[in-house]
Amino acid sequence: MSYSLLVCEIGPIFHFVRRSRKAKDYWAASFLFSYLMCQIAKFVKHYGVIIRPNLEGDLMCNDTLRGERKVKAGSIPDQIYVVIPAEKKEEVKCRLKKEFERILEEIIRDVKEKNGMNSVYVDMNEVHEYFNLFFIFHSIKASYPSYDEFVEAEEKIKARSLTYCFTRQNRPGVKKWDKCDLCGERAQVYTVNHTATDLTDRERICSVCILKRFLYKAVEAIASEPKYESTSDIAAVPINRRYSELKNKPDVEANLKAVEDKYDRLVSWCRTNTSELFDVENTIKFSEPLGRCLFVESPLLKEFRDSFKKLEEKDGSLPTPWLERPFYAVVYMDGDNMGSAFKDSGKYFKEVSNTVSSVLTKFTHKAEDIVSQHSGQLIYAGGDDVNFMIHPEYLTGCVEELANTYRQLFAEGVAQSGDNLPQSIKEKLLNLSLSTGAVVCYHKYPLSEAIKRSYQTLTDKAKKVKGKNAIAVQLIKGHTETFTVAIPNALLKNVAMMKERIADGTISRTTPYRLREEEHLLDQLLMADPEKFKKYLSAELETTRGKKRDKKEVGAIVEVLKEIALVEDNSGKFSARTMIDVLLYLQFLTGRR
Repeated sequence: MSYSLLVCEIGPIFHFVRRSRKAKDYWAASFLFSYLMCQIAKFVKHYGVIIRPNLEGDLMCNDTLRGERKVKAGSIPDQIYVVIPAEKKEEVKCRLKKEFERILEEIIRDVKEKNGMNSVYVDMNEVHEYFNLFFIFHSIKASYPSYDEFVEAEEKIKARSLTYCFTRQNRPGVKKWDKCDLCGERAQVYTVNHTATDLTDRERICSVCILKRFLYKAVEAIASEPKYESTSDIAAVPINRRYSELKNKPDVEANLKAVEDKYDRLVSWCRTNTSELFDVENTIKFSEPLGRCLFVESPLLKEFRDSFKKLEEKDGSLPTPWLERPFYAVVYMDGDNMGSAFKDSGKYFKEVSNTVSSVLTKFTHKAEDIVSQHSGQLIYAGGDDVNFMIHPEYLTGCVEELANTYRQLFAEGVAQSGDNLPQSIKEKLLNLSLSTGAVVCYHKYPLSEAIKRSYQTLTDKAKKVKGKNAIAVQLIKGHTETFTVAIPNALLKNVAMMKERIADGTISRTTPYRLREEEHLLDQLLMADPEKFKKYLSAELETTRGKKRDKKEVGAIVEVLKEIALVEDNSGKFSARTMIDVLLYLQFLTGRR
């Protein structure tokens, strides 16, 4: 029997996902593509065997496995590979495009029905024109492709997708005031009025973006509701967590009541004077506060913050540095060196594929729990990609746990492979890692720009660290003050220790600024003699502002600073600036100025 390798690819993912205004838009835009690919996978599996990705353990695609559980985010990638008998090629070719159009029409119908929008006109021509499913067939010699056949098919699908431009141009004839507020390209078909009286306080939604804004109710049978609706809600997470820590402690009941009363007054003011809560019908209690209330410009806001500070003082705990500093983070994580592992697999390509697929399925399930435990909002976890939103306070801890889990699961997968793989390939798999790009920004900073910058930070900074397996974080304070730090994942635990030393004053507030003034000298010492570099740093840290510090503790800090300063990029360059920027970023996290 002869076989064909069918490769299906969907798009335009990044173009659609990036044009999001709210956290719930971001989640839904990503989930939509996974949902569409899930439906395509269910269709093509009747004709052959899906070899990538491994969907047997995927909750979205496996109704029996999912049971009554709900998925937290999308998990199906933009490509699926299916081996089909060659004689079924023409039938699949004829039916696949029509099936995709049917799926789109079905999801539009469900979105309208579940959201009470049956009277809304949706231009299906625009929908079919925007969302595209590309597919190719590639002849293979056996029932499983070799690595070379796999690469050839991959090149074919890339060439096929390039024949269609995903980037949309503004449509002629659509007036500026009639354009969709999410994409800025197509004409509005639906208007969201945030208030009953102010007609300028509204959002215009087009036929395509209506899927992004209103998807959840159409998929709520299989999907958990996104934890956060807005970036402000994410910015409020440390305040909520601190409240949860304190509410069960003795002797603070009166202070707790004062905080709750002040919050209730703030909510009432927001309902009357702003459009922040236009889409929130339920009673809001401080046990799960909305960030939109905690950071709104209100004459009652200071009263609330003062009462919260008194609650912390009563308990004797350190004040949260985030009460008046609303920030959020967008994070992209991507696997390193996966292509190299497959390239060197040779005749073991199938065995390597099976091992990798099994590990990545387990990692997807773990990623859901890890991001949730760190109070983040998972956007996508599938294959070796993870995308989520999180508060900056928990960013590095979450990334460190995800990166360590990824490597641990590959170590277990290699151990379970036994003698099926040679040692050289096992070592390749054991060296697989994750790199991370993140943007930390103010809660009103445009989400669309944060999404774009986080992905750029991953590709332009984290992936350029020598050996990869790194994290790069771009901090945007205001709209103009930015800097980026990039360090290996292996240093994250030490960086956490440095944050504690900044918080307790062991590293003074002025240290990074003084070191920045001496950056040229530090670079010269670093290149000439790292030991002299350490001595110079030790002298700076030990006597800052005349306060004596423990030499052993200072020595541990200096050793970490030296490691950070010696982080190389792909060209072998390193600089003391990396160390200085890490200190500045940690100082930002602690709230010290």
